[in-house]
Amino acid sequence: MKKFTSITEAADFLAVHSEGKTAENPINLHLQTNFGNMAEPGSAWHELLAAIEKSAKYVALDLSLCTLNGSVFDPVSNCFTGKDKIVSIILPDAATAIADGDLFNPTFSGFTSLLSFNGKGLSSIGDLAFRNCCSLMQSSLPKGLISIGALAFYGCTKLALSSLPEKLGSIGHYAFFNCTSLVLDSLPSGLSYIGDSAFCGCTIVNPY
Repeated sequence: MKKFTSITEAADFLAVHSEGKTAENPINLHLQTNFGNMAEPGSAWHELLAAIEKSAKYVALDLSLCTLNGSVFDPVSNCFTGKDKIVSIILPDAATAIADGDLFNPTFSGFTSLLSFNGKGLSSIGDLAFRNCCSLMQSSLPKGLISIGALAFYGCTKLALSSLPEKLGSIGHYAFFNCTSLVLDSLPSGLSYIGDSAFCGCTIVNPY
């Protein structure tokens, strides 16, 4: 798969590509660029979102080779440009955490078509990260995950996990609240903290 080292190259590719007209047939986009401060206007991340918006194409993003300032992936919750066309996302290997969101702007606000995410280096998912991402059909979570924040997957009704990472030690309150498709075989043996109503509406076959 071709790796794009600039957003301009990626934008040109999207403009002429015939696929990506539906979420079922997204364009695979593998980038190797520096996002810098993702939240800063004019960053490569903002440029990428603008290119996706302009193309009106659905994309599957592989950002594993991208770099960023620090180790926290923050997709800028109050910016909605192009996010509704992102079907899947592989986070940069450099990202060890997903930023916290808030009640009005969860971290992945606007990702209405997002089916899955992954991240090789991910160890922490922040509060309200994927709250009400109603399309998310995640079947597994990154193996290195240690903590999941409060309300992180609140209302993700299609979330289809059958297990949680063995290294997971902490799950915040309401983390999986109303994830009605969630049926876990068991909980990780090292899990030391479970917040209030973390699994309300879910099924855990062997909770102990």
